[in-house]
Amino acid sequence: ITVVPGFSDASVKTISNNTYCVRERDVLWKGIKSLQGGTFSTDNLVNACQGSALYKPATITVLTNDEIRLTGHTTASTELIQTWKRVSGAQ
Repeated sequence: ITVVPGFSDASVKTISNNTYCVRERDVLWKGIKSLQGGTFSTDNLVNACQGSALYKPATITVLTNDEIRLTGHTTASTELIQTWKRVSGAQ
């Protein structure tokens, strides 16, 4: 998934290996708010299979200039940890 950052939301730009039922242009992270020490709160899109989006609260932590970690929960409320890395090149 390629994410395009916005003012307080991040939308899906492209998708491959789509196991989370997200669609292009879905808002993946909405209501992003800065906390402190390189952390942010957000509502994370965990499923859009039934046509309506399901969001769960999550935290984004900046690990490096090119890497973040999202910590939240799945649709079944089990822990979800994702590490996102910036990649270079034409997308």
